[in-house]
Amino acid sequence: MADLLIERLVEQLAVKLQGEPAVGMNDLISYLRGVIEADAFLKQALTEKAVQINQGDARGYQVLVEGGQAYIGQHLHISDPSLVETVLETILKAYLSQPVGIPQNLPLSGVVKFVGREEAMTQIAEKLRGGQTVAISSVSGMGGVGKTELALQYAYEQLKRQTYPGGICWISARSQDVGVGLLDFARIRLGMPEPPDILETVEQKLAWVCQRWRGEPILVVLDDVVNYEAIQPYLDVLDSRFRVLMTTRLKLGAAVQRLELEVLTEEASLELLRVLVNDARIDEQLADAKILCEWLGYLPLGLELVGRYLAKKPDLSLAEMLGRLEAKKLAAQALVREGLGVEEMTAKLGVAAAFELSWAELKEDARLLSQVLSIFALAPIPWPLVEQCFPDWEPEDLEDCRDDRLVGCSLLARVGQGQYELHQLIREFFAAKLTHNAEPWTRTVAQVLTAVAKTTPPTVTLSDLARLEPLLPHLEIVPDFAHLLEGTDKIWALAGLARVAEAQSRWAAAEGYYKRSLVICEVQLGADHLLTAGSLNNLAALYKSQGRYSEAEPLLKRSLLIKEQQLGADHPDTATSLNNLAALYNSQGRHSEAEPLYKRSLLI
Repeated sequence: MADLLIERLVEQLAVKLQGEPAVGMNDLISYLRGVIEADAFLKQALTEKAVQINQGDARGYQVLVEGGQAYIGQHLHISDPSLVETVLETILKAYLSQPVGIPQNLPLSGVVKFVGREEAMTQIAEKLRGGQTVAISSVSGMGGVGKTELALQYAYEQLKRQTYPGGICWISARSQDVGVGLLDFARIRLGMPEPPDILETVEQKLAWVCQRWRGEPILVVLDDVVNYEAIQPYLDVLDSRFRVLMTTRLKLGAAVQRLELEVLTEEASLELLRVLVNDARIDEQLADAKILCEWLGYLPLGLELVGRYLAKKPDLSLAEMLGRLEAKKLAAQALVREGLGVEEMTAKLGVAAAFELSWAELKEDARLLSQVLSIFALAPIPWPLVEQCFPDWEPEDLEDCRDDRLVGCSLLARVGQGQYELHQLIREFFAAKLTHNAEPWTRTVAQVLTAVAKTTPPTVTLSDLARLEPLLPHLEIVPDFAHLLEGTDKIWALAGLARVAEAQSRWAAAEGYYKRSLVICEVQLGADHLLTAGSLNNLAALYKSQGRYSEAEPLLKRSLLIKEQQLGADHPDTATSLNNLAALYNSQGRHSEAEPLYKRSLLI
């Protein structure tokens, strides 16, 4: 009976779709309603022998009919299952009698295995047990951290346990008015009549419905809340039987309990990839898998998209996957959700598209601030550096822009006293937005960081190290912008980094900085520039301190030649170069070669 009923309905839809492939949903509903009214068998089966059931953790819309149970949803295989499912569900709602079991309208979950969120699931249960409202927001705030999936998994778990006999109502708060969503749930899932016409506002109608809502407690899930003030009047109507679970990118106030959802751990990230890829690549290429997880910032959405992409490409190594991501960043095919079915994942957007929702809500000042922040390194950013980039802004206005619009919308994280950091993929997203006036703002950041580098003394003390250490990741990016700087500013960041490295006895790092400084001078200023001579001296001094005399000597000779050509044989700076080379000879016991150089220096 059940199979026959569903088969008859789907056959009728197939006939309509074959004749009119582009027909809309409303026309399909009207067509199917007419078919039912004209078919006595169908009408009797629907109105007398069918009830909706909402039991256990089943997925899809279920109909219990005399003779068996039929499932519509992920079990339905036609060219456009989402359209047909919607039409069938709408029709069945109109004919079915009072629902049996726990009323719910939970969307399908595309998760393969839910990993890394066990503690968060427990915390939600505890918070809902202790209060009426809990909000979930991510620690770094971007979409894709798994807020919706966590709420959905919690709701399905509680459905299985029958924790909320009064019903589980799921509302997409971004796309639907919450009050209207609650009224629709009461009418469709609970079989309630429409509130009387005398009640004019949605709040009044909702209050009328709540008085007649049977069962307790009741769970309401509001997914992706973007305006808490807009939904608060509806929440005020609900009584103590209701528990409200919200997912949001907002940092809501003290009136709402908050669970900040962080990105996954490395262990959980690897486990998620293992489940999705479903072959030996993750463990056989474990080092690359860890790098891949780190590149994705342990973001669940990014991990799931990449995992599903790898599953479809069994010959693709993890190193090759990482190469594609590094080359195309957020535009990489693996991160844009191409080639995935409607029900294959809970998330409906790729990474960049998910971030775009938050970007659309930012005002121009917040957009500019976010773009400038993306110029800094992927490391905690000391806020005074940011203030120096915006000398024309009032410091308090800049703070408000930071706190209310970026931190408040979970796009920027406070990671310490006066320090703020962007998630890696958020930084990539903001950097891609920095197209207009990119060069002037990059120059500004480079100039601010260069001013910091200039405070590095020739002899670095422990107090200097403590002051400079948090700034080192940012100083390391300045050489990439050397072409935007003038004169000695081109190499100051490298000089500061080299001095700190020497103070820490990191000789290889210091050598790398001095060599890079020399290359910048030669390429951007010329092989005979005085700054090139200075870079030669710095590298030679490092070699001399390590006893690498044979490597230091040609550098000092070349530096001396530049000074003689640019300044003349009698210039004080030329005398300094003579002394440097003579001192090197003395260190090697080559006194006869050092003596004439000292004499020349004395004559100058």
